[in-house]
Amino acid sequence: MAAEAHTVGADGRLRVSMRHLDEKLSTEDLPAHSFDRVEKLFPGETVDVEIGLLPVGRHIVHTGGDRASYLQLPVKPM
Repeated sequence: MAAEAHTVGADGRLRVSMRHLDEKLSTEDLPAHSFDRVEKLFPGETVDVEIGLLPVGRHIVHTGGDRASYLQLPVKPM
């Protein structure tokens, strides 16, 4: 029997069409996707997408252009 890995945060890729958030499971620090609907995009359409990032590895955030981009980082007191 294989061991299951349990992580907090993103553990794979997210199709933008599966971007709908589960309001009961999402928190201010970590969005949770419901995966219960497909919200397809039209060519050239721009949408907001919330994703969780693990605090390991390297992440690239693209900014600029016609739409503002931002990265929200939770700051926890020590």
